[in-house]
Amino acid sequence: MVEGALEFPCLVWLIAVQKADAQPVPTVCSSYMWNATAQVINIDSSGSTQVSAPYDVAIDSNQNIYVADYNNQRVQQWQSGQKNGSTIAGVTGQGGNGFNQFNRPTSVFVDTNGNLYVADRDNYRIQRWAPNSVIGVTVAGGNGLGNSLTQFGPSYSIYVDANMSIYISDYQYHRVVKWVSGAPNCTVVAGGNGAGSSLTQLHNPIGITVDTTTGNLYVADSANHRVQRWSPGAWQGVTVAGQSGVPGTGSNQFNTPRAVQLDRQGYLYILDYANTRIQRWAPNAVYGVTILATTSGKGTNQWTYPYSMKTDQLGNLYVVDAYTNRVQKYTLSCGPTTTTTTLAPLSSILLKKFSSQITNKVIELCRKENDEIKLKHYFIEKIEDNKWRIGQKDEEKNHFITSSIIYGDSCKDLLFCDCRFYLQNQLPCRHTIVLLNKINDHMYDQIYEIQQIISLHKRWLKNPVNYYLNEIDDYNNIQSYDS
Repeated sequence: MVEGALEFPCLVWLIAVQKADAQPVPTVCSSYMWNATAQVINIDSSGSTQVSAPYDVAIDSNQNIYVADYNNQRVQQWQSGQKNGSTIAGVTGQGGNGFNQFNRPTSVFVDTNGNLYVADRDNYRIQRWAPNSVIGVTVAGGNGLGNSLTQFGPSYSIYVDANMSIYISDYQYHRVVKWVSGAPNCTVVAGGNGAGSSLTQLHNPIGITVDTTTGNLYVADSANHRVQRWSPGAWQGVTVAGQSGVPGTGSNQFNTPRAVQLDRQGYLYILDYANTRIQRWAPNAVYGVTILATTSGKGTNQWTYPYSMKTDQLGNLYVVDAYTNRVQKYTLSCGPTTTTTTLAPLSSILLKKFSSQITNKVIELCRKENDEIKLKHYFIEKIEDNKWRIGQKDEEKNHFITSSIIYGDSCKDLLFCDCRFYLQNQLPCRHTIVLLNKINDHMYDQIYEIQQIISLHKRWLKNPVNYYLNEIDDYNNIQSYDS
C-alpha cells in the first residue's frame, strides 16, 4: 500500500459525474485508493491561474476543469494537463445582469455537448453557455427572487439530464425544482413545504444529483444533516443517509452535508462539510465509511470551507475550498491505465466458461476465512425475510456489541452473508466475492473488465488464461446476447 493513501477492496468504479446522463466507463481493479496528498489546481486572487472564493467545480469527458469563481464573477477553465486557466464565461471582476455577466456564480455543470450551465445566484437564473460563446442564454429563472413556479431563490447546485431538463436546488425556499427545456416555468420535485425535518420537507438543500437509470433525485439536506431520496412524482422523500435533525461526528451522522454523488452500484459519496470528510454509504447501509478526511486549516491536505465535491470519469475526487481559494484533486489509483470502448453486455455463454470454475474456489476461500473470523466472535441472526443482523456479540449477555444490517437473499448462505459483511468493513473475504457477484449478475459491459477478472483468478481456472482471452478477442463475432 502506498504511504499516505486510503485503500479499499476491489471496486467497480461507476460514479455518476456531473455530465448529463453520461456515467464513466466502469473499471475493475484488485484494490483502489485515493492518494491522501492533494494536488492543488489553483490559488487565490484574480489572475488566469487563480480564483477567489470558488464555489463549485465540474469536469468534462476530456478532463477539462471548470470552476465557479464566485468573487471574480466568472467561470474559469483549466484544460487537461494545463497549469494556466482561462475565463470562458463572465467578465472578471464585473458583476451584473448582462448576458455576458454573472452576479455571484455558485454552481457549474457541463453536458455531453460541451454546453456550460451556470447557477447565477443573485440574478436568480441559470445561464447556458455554448462552447466558444461570448454570451450566455437564460434557460431557467431570470424573473427575480421568489417562490412562484417562474422563480427561485439562491441556488448552490444544479443538475442537467439527457433531455436538457435542469434540476435546481433552491436553498432559500427549501425545495428542488425541475425546469424542462423550453418550459416557461418549473415543477417542484422535492420539498416546497417550508423549512422542516418531516419527510415532505427540506431545510436549506444544497447538493443534488440524479440517478439516470431510475430518475431518483438525491438531495444533501444540509440543515437537517441528512441525504434524502425523492422518486419521480413522490410527495415525500426517504432518508437514505444521516440522522434527520441530529448533527454529529458518528459514522451514521453528518454535520451540514453540502454535496452528494452517486455511482451505478447505488453507493453515495457525501461531502460532510463541518466534519471535513467524505463519506461513502452502501445501499441500505445504516452508517457510512470515511474515504477522505482532514482537519480544518490551510495546509496542503486541509480544508476550511469545503463547499463542493465532484468526481471525474477516472474516479478522482475534487474538493472545492472557498476559504483557501483552491480546488484540491485526490487521485484514484486503480490498476493500469487502459483505453476501452463501451460495448454491449457480454454474452452469458462467455461468462459461464469461467464463472463456475471460480465459484467453487470462492466458497472454499470464504469457508476458510469464515472459520478464522468466527474465532473473533462474529455472528449472524435473521431478523426477517431478506434482512439479517451481523456483528460482534457478547455471548454471556447474548446481545450484539456492534452490528450491521444486511439485506438480500444471499444471506441464506451464511458464508456469503459473512463475506458481504466483511467486505463492507474491510475484513477478509472481500475482493473475490465482489467480482463473483458481478460475474453472476452479468453486469460487466467492458472487455477490459473481463480481462481483469480472468487475470485475478487465473490460478483457479481449468484452462490457460489465453483460452479465455482468445474468446474475448472473438467477442464481436458473438451474435447471441442476454436481453
